[in-house]
Amino acid sequence: MSAKKGKKKWIIIIVAVVLVIALIVGLAVAGAGKKQEQTTNGTVELITKRTIANSITANGMIEAANTENVTGGSYGMKVESVKVEAGDMVAVGDVICIFNTDDLDEQMKTVQENIADAKEDKQTQLADYDKQIADRKAENAEDLAEAKENLAEAEAKLAEEKAELAKWEKEYADGIANNTLSVSEKVDLVSTINSQKSTVDNAQTRVDNYKSRVESLEDADTSNLEDAKENYVEQMDTTIDNYEERLESLQEQKDDCTIRAGISGVVTAVNVTEGSNFNGGTIASIEGVDRFIVEAQVEEYDVADIAIGMKVLVKTDATRDAELEGIITYVAPRATNSGSSSMSGFSSLMGGMDTSSLSGSGSATYLVKIELKEQNDRLRLGMNAKTSIITEESVDVWSVPYDAIYTRTDGTTYVEEVTGKDEDGNYVTKELDVTVGLQGTYYVEIISDKVSEETEILVPDAQGNSSIEELLNMMGAGAGI
Repeated sequence: MSAKKGKKKWIIIIVAVVLVIALIVGLAVAGAGKKQEQTTNGTVELITKRTIANSITANGMIEAANTENVTGGSYGMKVESVKVEAGDMVAVGDVICIFNTDDLDEQMKTVQENIADAKEDKQTQLADYDKQIADRKAENAEDLAEAKENLAEAEAKLAEEKAELAKWEKEYADGIANNTLSVSEKVDLVSTINSQKSTVDNAQTRVDNYKSRVESLEDADTSNLEDAKENYVEQMDTTIDNYEERLESLQEQKDDCTIRAGISGVVTAVNVTEGSNFNGGTIASIEGVDRFIVEAQVEEYDVADIAIGMKVLVKTDATRDAELEGIITYVAPRATNSGSSSMSGFSSLMGGMDTSSLSGSGSATYLVKIELKEQNDRLRLGMNAKTSIITEESVDVWSVPYDAIYTRTDGTTYVEEVTGKDEDGNYVTKELDVTVGLQGTYYVEIISDKVSEETEILVPDAQGNSSIEELLNMMGAGAGI
C-alpha cells in the first residue's frame, strides 16, 4: 500500500470513530433533555426474581475435544500405501497407511527357521538322552541280576567249604579225645585243616566281593545322564525363548507398519506419500467430530478475572438462538499473541471493524478452552463462536431495573415502593430501603427482608443510558448480563 492510500485509510477510520462518538453524545444529550421534561411518575413493575450475572465476552472457534497426531514406523522406511486423504472420515482402527515390510519379513523368516532347527535339535538330543538312560538302566538291571546269581553261588560254595572244614576239625578232635591218632595222622589232619581254612577264607572273600557288587549295582542310578539332560533342556529352552522374543519383537514392528487411527474423526492432514521414505514426525492428523470444545482468545485486561470451572454461555450462527452452556477447563499461562487492539470497545461499536491501526500498542490475548456440557449436531469444526464467560452470578434473586435504584447522600440505597395513586392519578410511593447486590447490564440484585412477590415499585420511564461511559460499558467486554 502506498503512503497516500495508507493516509486515506487513517482519515476514513478516524472520521468513522468521530461520527460514532458524536452519535453517542447526541443520544446522551437527548436523553438528558427528555429527563428534564419528565414527571416523577414512571412505570409500575412487580419485583421479580431472576438471575443476575456479570460476564466477559470473547470470540472463539469450535474445535475438536479430542485430536490425534498419528505417528509410527521408523525413520527411512518406505511408504507402501496411503489409505486416506485430507477430509476423509475415519473410525478407530481404520488403516491410515502401510509401510513396506520386506526386510522385516526376511528377518522373521530367518528367525522362524532358527526356532524350527533349535526345536528339532532339542527333540533329537532328548531322544538320545532318553535312550542312554534306558540303556543304562537295562544294563544295570542285567549286571545286578548276574551279581546276585554269582553271590548265591559263592555263598553256597562258602557253606560247602565251611562244612568240609568242620568235618576235618571234628575228626581231629575225636582222635585226640579217643587217643586213636598216630603222630603222622595228627600232622596230616592239622595240615588238611589249615588248608581247608584257607579255602574257606577264599570262599568268604568271593562272597564279600559279590555282596559289594550287588550293593553297588542296587545303588547305581542314571542321575549323571539325567542331570546332563536337564542342563541341555534349560540351555535349549533359553535359546528358543530368545528366538521367540526376537520373532515377537519383529512381529510388533511389522504390526506397527500398519498405521491405524486411534480416534474417530476427520483427517485434517496427511504428511506421507506412497512410495516415499518416511522422514519421521506426524503421519496424519485427525480431529474428532463426536465431541466439540470452544477455544477462545481473552484479552489481557480480562484474563486475570477468569478461572477454571467458570460457567460459559456459547452462541453460534449455526445453532441459531440456542445458547449452549459450558465450563472453562483451561486458561493459558502465557499469551498467545499480541495482535488485538486496545480499542476493542470501538471495534465492537463499529461492527467488528479492525481498529488496531488506531492504537499505538497491541493487547495480548490468552487461549481459553471451554468444554460444552451438551453437544449440538449443528456444530462443525472451525465455526465461529461468541462466548460470555460468567465471572459473577446470583441465581433466583430479587431484582429491579438499574434506574429504579436511588442513592441518598449518606450512601444508603432505596427503591420507590408504590402504595397507591393520588387524586390526579399520579403514583404515590414511599422509600423502601434495600441493599444493592450484583449489578448486571440492566437489572440489579436487591436484598431486603421487606420485599415479596407482591411488592410494586416505580421505575422511571426508559431514558437510554445517561452517559457515554455507561453505553460503552454495556457494549464492552465488562457489560455483563
